[in-house]
Amino acid sequence: VQKCKNPTKLRQWVNEDKGETWEARRTKTTPERIGQRLKTEIPRGVVPDWGRLVTVTIDQQAAEGGFRLYVVLAHGNDWRAHVVDYGLTQTLEEVWQQAVTRTYQHADGGNDITVHAVAADSGWATKQTYDWCNLHAGAVPCKGANHDLGGKPHKLNAVETGDHAGQMLLTVATDYWETDLQARLDDREPGTAEALTLCAGADRDMEFLEQLCNATISDRVDNRGNAKLLWVKRDEGVPNDFRDALRYGLALALCYAEEHGGFPGRSEVRTKRAVLNAGERRPDGRSWNE
Repeated sequence: VQKCKNPTKLRQWVNEDKGETWEARRTKTTPERIGQRLKTEIPRGVVPDWGRLVTVTIDQQAAEGGFRLYVVLAHGNDWRAHVVDYGLTQTLEEVWQQAVTRTYQHADGGNDITVHAVAADSGWATKQTYDWCNLHAGAVPCKGANHDLGGKPHKLNAVETGDHAGQMLLTVATDYWETDLQARLDDREPGTAEALTLCAGADRDMEFLEQLCNATISDRVDNRGNAKLLWVKRDEGVPNDFRDALRYGLALALCYAEEHGGFPGRSEVRTKRAVLNAGERRPDGRSWNE
């Protein structure tokens, strides 16, 4: 069970413990099948009735002068996840305005729900990303790890050196979350623990679905010349930026739960909104009463 989410360890278990021939898993699932399997009637921008935590995660790309893709995920106590919204912008600030500062209708009929945590990929425009996160409450930079993090799915540590020493960085175990996401796409049934579902309309967005499906596990040689199973693009001509953002969202939810002792509670009663709400902030990250 411990090894099933790590391709390298899983291969060792199949070869040595089971005494069977290893065959690298290559998904045959198509974007069309994924869309049909994971679709729901939940409108875009609405959190499912089981949703307790909302994350926004951002993948950044340098092409065409730079752009950002984001995914809004709702998470449940059984680690179910639902794509509430997604989109593309030119700047991080546009993501903040469009996806983070807004509220999301909750299907349970209670009060609207706000975003709890935000993470932005720092692999490109690193300094700009760190500076932006430092100015926006609840946002942390993140990056994928090129090793297994000692078996942990993620690490949240303060940067030790450089201009951003002391600032928190979320490091995500790539193999772990690629394997987890692929199981959500191919195997786990919607409505069950650790499954994934899509907002209404996403099942017809072929560009979005193609990016979610654009990964496969392959025998490659790493930077040190060692044979290794690596997650790579299934089609080099197709981006996988939305897939990366979704993986970051799954990791961010687990990190949030560990840091806060679980997911936020939820009352299904709609109450009168107060003028000042401690859970909402100005676009620049300051609270409304500052």
